[in-house]
Amino acid sequence: VSLLSKTIQNKIEQQTKAEKKNKSNLQKSINHGKEIFKNICATCHGINGGGIDGLAPPLQKSEYISESTERLALVLLHGLSGPIHVNGKLYNLSATMPGLNNNPDYTDEEILNLINYLQSEFSKNHKNIKTSIIKSLRKEKPKSGVYTEEELLLIKWLFPSRKQKRVTF
Repeated sequence: VSLLSKTIQNKIEQQTKAEKKNKSNLQKSINHGKEIFKNICATCHGINGGGIDGLAPPLQKSEYISESTERLALVLLHGLSGPIHVNGKLYNLSATMPGLNNNPDYTDEEILNLINYLQSEFSKNHKNIKTSIIKSLRKEKPKSGVYTEEELLLIKWLFPSRKQKRVTF
């Protein structure tokens, strides 16, 4: 076997190990996020993410889960008050979803874990986000203390494809 063949085989093995490690790390993150979801989010959104009428919209196939990971992080960090459209349906909510930003028990890593779980469970689109981005989004505070759908949709800087300037509140 030539030196070139051995080198190629070693590279393939290294890449395979790295992929397995990344997959394992993602699964651990998802598992941790599932625990957070069960302890906090499932109370209002339901254990299967179907939502509870008048209290919280469904998470299944929600554009808030599948589209912008940054927008999802803002909702998790700062909270959300209704009304809100999910899957083309208007939900007038009686409660405000509190954000996790003011709870020191939830680190950036734990917010990342929750995002990973939500995307793996309720969306077909898994988008990576770094804890450094989550840390910076902690500083993006909404006017009223929690975001509204209107405010979230005005934040154009989260959507680079729209090529619009950042809107501040």
